[in-house]
Amino acid sequence: MKNLFPGHFAKEENAHRDLWSKCIFVFDANILLNLYRYSEETKTTFLQILDLLKERTWIPYQAAHEYIENRLKVIDEQQEKYTTTLTEVSTLSSKLEHPRQHPFVSKSVMNRVEKSLQSLKSELEANKETHVNRIHEDDIKDQISTIFNNRVGNKLSDDQLEEIIKEGEKRYAEKIPPGYADNKKASAETFLAARCKPYGDLIVWKSIIEKSKADNLPVIFVTDDGKEDWWLRFKGKTLGPRPELIQEFIRETGMDFHMYQPERFLSLAGDFLKEKTSREALQEIRELRETKQLSESASIVPPSMGHFSSILKSEKFDDHTSDNDLYHNYVMLSAEKKFLRQQLDDLHLRHQMAVRRGRELPLDYDEADIENSLEYQSIKSECIELESQVVETHQKLAKVLKLIHELERRLLTKNHDSITIKEWKNRGKRKEDRFI
Repeated sequence: MKNLFPGHFAKEENAHRDLWSKCIFVFDANILLNLYRYSEETKTTFLQILDLLKERTWIPYQAAHEYIENRLKVIDEQQEKYTTTLTEVSTLSSKLEHPRQHPFVSKSVMNRVEKSLQSLKSELEANKETHVNRIHEDDIKDQISTIFNNRVGNKLSDDQLEEIIKEGEKRYAEKIPPGYADNKKASAETFLAARCKPYGDLIVWKSIIEKSKADNLPVIFVTDDGKEDWWLRFKGKTLGPRPELIQEFIRETGMDFHMYQPERFLSLAGDFLKEKTSREALQEIRELRETKQLSESASIVPPSMGHFSSILKSEKFDDHTSDNDLYHNYVMLSAEKKFLRQQLDDLHLRHQMAVRRGRELPLDYDEADIENSLEYQSIKSECIELESQVVETHQKLAKVLKLIHELERRLLTKNHDSITIKEWKNRGKRKEDRFI
């Protein structure tokens, strides 16, 4: 049975050891770009591991191109974060400077706070300058260039890219991984580079398969892309690579394949190389990915409801609603259901992150320890607010599910000569993505 469904069975310990001892380590562009987002300690640790493995590393041309193309953008994003934080520190300092205005802080405490804030500002300004200098003198880019010297795939020809686009259109229509989650990147522009945009992941995937064929070696692919077209998920947990990917890879190459997110790769690579990796570095990498996922989810706009909002409030349909309106309501309800479930996943993730921060605080601390005391109260308030939002979102979702059930019940009682219920539901499912 394992031979028929290899992607659905966990690897045994000896199979993992064998894979690590023979494989090519392939890295996605986001792994290289994240090096600009990590702290100095974590960045250094990751680069050291890459350097120790460099004789067995490889990166597809598409991933290298995406790294080069997005490097300055990521540097600028980090620069903006320093600027924003420095402004916030200055604002906090100015708020506490007025002895006759709320919030009141004693002079002795304020003296300690001012000293700490000044030290914080000095370090932030120094780190910002180091980061800005990377625009022209990039030590990270230089190290990456050395590690991957002669270890970048060949650029695909225009004909090869056209073939991948053609295949990608069919794969995406059938939700065959990877890459279909990037279909939203499609544009109206017709030149080749623009038409390749939605197929970046598929180009990377095809390149990895060809590399394995050429070298006759298995592959470990490391990516920080957390989308569903790479990973198998169940109830909010990532279980491993999509089984379809493992099956396709074995079918095409006859070789083994596995994937890791960066913190898991760093941990296992440390064990494999007998190099120590700090718990703090692994946690920083995981939290960065979770933060990016929340940021991406926040950019998802809920469906535009219009008159539909009144249906949610009343929790019922008008008795004289036409079939066309019922169909439109079904599409909107399905979109709202999808949005609310995504919102619940995000709220649970944010709550987990807050709880984890709380556990890192000392179990016992002096009440005079202002920093820890304020942090504890902030985390406590955040958790209470998130729990409240979870309850509220659950209630909204329950209303939507109730309306969907009522809608389907009413449609079953009607005489539909032109379209069956099954056809109608499938039609709605095909179109609901327009509202997300």
